[in-house]
Amino acid sequence: MKKLIYTLSFVFCLSLSATVYAYNGTVRSANEHSATRNNEREMLKRLHEIHQLTKTQQLSKDEKQKLRKEVLAIKKNYDRPGTYIYISGGALILIIILLIILL
Repeated sequence: MKKLIYTLSFVFCLSLSATVYAYNGTVRSANEHSATRNNEREMLKRLHEIHQLTKTQQLSKDEKQKLRKEVLAIKKNYDRPGTYIYISGGALILIIILLIILL
């Protein structure tokens, strides 16, 4: 009986909590989304070209530096901020405990 009361109170507390979604306030149209996808594909294609170029040819120091700067710029554009969700250790433990209890 005690376990049932604890479980019901826990479920009640969870039902009172607010749900928060990761949303930055901008809505992108389908054209913007497809343009972004095409741009990402072009960046990845260029990274593969640079990788193949460095494997097959002997490059001078200046050429290597230019390619390295280009790769860093592409990676900076590709890794957009706000696309990751960070979960603290305590929250992760709480989620695991909830999954164990509920399943």
